[in-house]
Amino acid sequence: MRVKANHAETEQNRIDRSTTSAEKRPLWTEFDAADALGLPKGGGSGATAAAIRDEKTLEPGAALGNYALKRRATWGMSIQTLGKTKMRICIFSRTMTQHRAHYVTPSVLLIRVFAAMGHQITALTTGLEGGRAGRFTEDGADVHYLGGTTSGKANDIFWRRSAAEFDALQSDEPFDLIIGRGNATWGYFKHSRFSGEVPVVCHEGTYPLLVHQLERRSPKIAAHLAAPIAVLWSLVRQEYRKCLMRSDRVVCNSPALAKVLAKISWASPPRTAFIPYGVDLAPYTAASRERSRQTPKRLVFVGRLTWDKGVIAMIDILAKLKDKTVILEAIGPSSQKVRVAMLKRAIELGVQDRLLLPG
Repeated sequence: MRVKANHAETEQNRIDRSTTSAEKRPLWTEFDAADALGLPKGGGSGATAAAIRDEKTLEPGAALGNYALKRRATWGMSIQTLGKTKMRICIFSRTMTQHRAHYVTPSVLLIRVFAAMGHQITALTTGLEGGRAGRFTEDGADVHYLGGTTSGKANDIFWRRSAAEFDALQSDEPFDLIIGRGNATWGYFKHSRFSGEVPVVCHEGTYPLLVHQLERRSPKIAAHLAAPIAVLWSLVRQEYRKCLMRSDRVVCNSPALAKVLAKISWASPPRTAFIPYGVDLAPYTAASRERSRQTPKRLVFVGRLTWDKGVIAMIDILAKLKDKTVILEAIGPSSQKVRVAMLKRAIELGVQDRLLLPG
């Protein structure tokens, strides 16, 4: 049985949407998970808060899962069954494992977490090379590579095909939650006949490139240009903005991202929640902090090397340091284009011997 989601907003809801969760909750602990996602922590909903406190992982999937359980509780599901409920989750993503072999996509990371929690995952993604279709079991998920779509590109063809595939699956056995990133879920919102009937969580982790460049290069005028940038961004990336606005919650991996998404969304900021990525430290042993005076200091970056993460800015900073022995070690996957650009910039500034790119 499908349940119609109630998207009606009260005046207080509209006020809440204008203030991001990041501003209210800058820090994350396993005990404030319910608060970060707007979950009640008391009275009849104590089981919900307890379920979150019992989750020992700080992986984003666990928190998103508990948020979805809360939504189902508000629709009348017995609160006592929340801790035992296993969900059917549909993930819309323009890229998956077979699209980008050089790094693990955020969608795959979420799939691994949800699968480990025992949930049933289906992923709808763009076609394989040449627009070929395919269906595989990857990381515990049933992944549909939609034929006739452009590999790695979310466009109208993908939106229509993903909506049609979702409708067929939803008719057979309804989903409990939809997760997307960027504008991947626009097909569901625009073309699906089930639009509005399944709660949607948008998971965002990348700072907008335009804003990042402006704040880095012209910090003094960035704040004054916020309003016109918001209007321009809303016009240029309409589908993305609408996906954010229509999602039940937009989960961000930093308070800065949660704040900027509200800023550039113009008149109707999305409902954001700040949940940082979790790291299991058990497999790692901390090295001794004792350092020889002859050992050069190191600046270490760990993550995907892309333009919007400031890869060129890192090299510029390295060149400006007074200590000319400092080494920059940028650890993470990158495209050949980005790697070449980083090496070229390092050579221009004469720091190529102090730049390490281990991959």
